[in-house]
Amino acid sequence: MKKRLVTALALMFGLGIGATAFAAANPFVDVPAKHWAYDAVNKLAKAGIVDGYGDGTFRGDRTMTRYEMAQIVAKAMARSDKADAETKATIDKLATEFSAEIENLGVRVAKLEKKSDNVRFDGNLRVRYNNQKLSGASEAGASDRLIRMRLAAHAAVNEDWNVHAMFETNMNDVNSDNSLTANDSKVYLNTAYAEGPIGGTTVSVGKFIQTETGDLFLDETFVKGIRFGFGNQLKAQVFYGSIDPNSYSYIGTGTNTSTAYGTSLNWAANKNLNVFGSYTHFKDRNNDNTAFFGNKDNMNAWDIGAAYKFAPDWKVTAVYGATNADTQNKAFKGEFQYKAIDLNKVGTWQAALGYWKHEANATYDSGFVTDSIKGQGMKGWYFDGAYVPAKNIKLRAIYGDLKTTVGNEIKDKYTRLQAEFFF
Repeated sequence: MKKRLVTALALMFGLGIGATAFAAANPFVDVPAKHWAYDAVNKLAKAGIVDGYGDGTFRGDRTMTRYEMAQIVAKAMARSDKADAETKATIDKLATEFSAEIENLGVRVAKLEKKSDNVRFDGNLRVRYNNQKLSGASEAGASDRLIRMRLAAHAAVNEDWNVHAMFETNMNDVNSDNSLTANDSKVYLNTAYAEGPIGGTTVSVGKFIQTETGDLFLDETFVKGIRFGFGNQLKAQVFYGSIDPNSYSYIGTGTNTSTAYGTSLNWAANKNLNVFGSYTHFKDRNNDNTAFFGNKDNMNAWDIGAAYKFAPDWKVTAVYGATNADTQNKAFKGEFQYKAIDLNKVGTWQAALGYWKHEANATYDSGFVTDSIKGQGMKGWYFDGAYVPAKNIKLRAIYGDLKTTVGNEIKDKYTRLQAEFFF
């Protein structure tokens, strides 16, 4: 089947249906910028020929099923009017080979409807248990159980532009210390944006998720605005917009009425080394001088880091960042990782050991800052492991030995257990 996959990729590439090769960040995290198929895969994704999976992977190293191959052939048939005689003949042969599967897709081989398979869905379900054992504070600790469901929809507008949306619901228990109120289980539209090429860049406009590779200041922050992406080996993003009031925030008053702009860079120096950095400026839209550190209405945050694979199964990552706060404004993470999971390979696993430090005034939105000690900073060692017991299922465990960086010292023995199901 791998030979047929290469044939299909070459076929799609020859149709010239994709966007320019200088597209923005590759939509698939497991296709490096220097991979021989990078440009072809990127064009196929932009054209809606290949979709990838809900976790952002392409999984090009695995054998395809006949059903998946039939989906690619069906989409090629829909665009066969752009092909030359030789390519059309190849499409006809593939259509014959996979005719049964194509029929099962509801596609007529003789006359394919133009809008076939125009909308696709993917998503994931995450079940998580958190536990904190605190010492040096009046509270003994807290635990909570959180269930999150995400459903994403993707629709082609034309051969270059697509619309993406993500619906999310959370069902949370109340913490044992009552620090977290139960979620109302309502469904929210967390992202809704159009994306396509303009002048050698990829433009995203609407409400999208903004993250940073260093994961120090932006961790799935929802932004309403516009974003430009460009580059190949050196990838860059520039964005501007307002922070969604429902986004998580670990500073200031919690109103989250912020306007933000910033940029991020990722440089694939070689197959083993990746260098990255970001800068973000936040402004309080209320202008009441209370939102950020030191009663400021502006905040600047930056970081720089690198990930280096120094052996076949070993990778080290280090990132350093800071904000413009007068004190307690530094952040750092260093991590060693052994092996890596593959959601398509049962039994794969990975383990990481690291040290994370977030001073009290060096956090905007980070997933590792725990509720009970937010605003007081934290530092300490952590272990993070993951295992794939079945295809598209990931089990994860995190343990952290942490303590606060300011005020009366509070120690936190933090445990997180979770299971994720991708579809």
